[in-house]
Amino acid sequence: LLLVLNTARYLRQHGKIINSFGDVGEIAFGCFGRVAVEAAIVTSQLGFCTAYCVFVAENLQAIIFEVSGGIPRPADGEIHHGERLCKLPWILGDEKLVYYIIAAVMPIMAPFTWTRQLRYFACTNMVASTLVVLAVFYMFCSFAAQLVERHFAAAPGIVLFETRGALVYLGTATFAFEGIGVLLPLERSMADPGKLDRVVCWTMSSACLLQVIFAGTAYFVYGAATTSIVTISLGRGGMLGGMVAVELVQLAWVLEVLLTLPLQLFPAVHILEPLLLPRNLFRRRRSGLKWRKNIVRCGLLFLCMLVATVGYSSVDNLVALIGALGCVPLALVFPPLFHRALVSSCSDAADAGIQPPPPFPSVGLAGLLEHQQPHLPDGASPVEVPGPNGIETSGRKGIGGATSDAILGGSGLLAVIMATVVAVVSWINNDFHLQECVLLT
Repeated sequence: LLLVLNTARYLRQHGKIINSFGDVGEIAFGCFGRVAVEAAIVTSQLGFCTAYCVFVAENLQAIIFEVSGGIPRPADGEIHHGERLCKLPWILGDEKLVYYIIAAVMPIMAPFTWTRQLRYFACTNMVASTLVVLAVFYMFCSFAAQLVERHFAAAPGIVLFETRGALVYLGTATFAFEGIGVLLPLERSMADPGKLDRVVCWTMSSACLLQVIFAGTAYFVYGAATTSIVTISLGRGGMLGGMVAVELVQLAWVLEVLLTLPLQLFPAVHILEPLLLPRNLFRRRRSGLKWRKNIVRCGLLFLCMLVATVGYSSVDNLVALIGALGCVPLALVFPPLFHRALVSSCSDAADAGIQPPPPFPSVGLAGLLEHQQPHLPDGASPVEVPGPNGIETSGRKGIGGATSDAILGGSGLLAVIMATVVAVVSWINNDFHLQECVLLT
């Protein structure tokens, strides 16, 4: 993330107008760079929506089972000691209930994807964020209460390290970088863009720490019974407030996901619509263009539903594969690659005594980078002035170098290959069972 910011600021100091990550890719490697970035963004955003479909269906199915007095359990054909199957009416008792939920619930979201302006998502995003904070706080309190009750004894079946699971998690972990596509637009909207570096560092560090503590605590509480979607494990008892509180928390997560799904689809729609619907296609009737756009958005949503239906057999590997193909390039490959091509190469040239290319005249003295400062007149110092985007530019020191960029880029490319192969192999060897409702006696 910091490399993206550093590269964008470097380009602005040289008179380039940078509004998105794709702009950086285009300047670095031409049309191929923009296409690569936008393809990764589309893959990741549609992947998030696909995972959302599975998440909503799994939690709604769990709520239905819990209201009926049971809990979800893989339908492996065996009735274990102290269990008996629930007798649910109609399709509620069908093993394929989760598929019916995907087909019934997700089309309802289609009209919400027709929203054209991001500002209309402000209210829904605020509600979703509030639900997440409350749900996570409740789950932390419940986990702590269970641990205190059993004197911090770990649940059975805990494995400290598993090679296959660790490699599959490589793709899943990069979901934390899902906001890299909106990093530069966010910088433009800040009153003081220079503080974004600090905000990014604190935010990513806090989010990483929170995720590690939350996941570790949940695994310590449930052990081998921990599911890929941890909210499904809540119904196994011990939560504060009983099953009613568990169902409310699961419902809160479902609402949060449904409220943010149109926003997650928005970046992919913004990239694909100009490709599928050229501007000169509708010169007379704007209504025709609007409805064509609505059809495109509905088509993307139904594509996510289709992939979710096919990929439901192994949701953890599906998420890992999406992360490997979309998020890992955005987070670990493109930033050092672009930084090396645009910034580090110029730094190396300056270190070797080669005069770097002069900045664009419109930028003036403030457009010079720190490694170009020896060429400034005596007594001159870099000053901050508004750049082409209205963002202040300065001669602050850059980060990274050609060697570190090459190491990061190579490691990221290796991570893409490794995470993809492991996710596919794990998916093929996965022993999948649909969920069924069981009563604990």
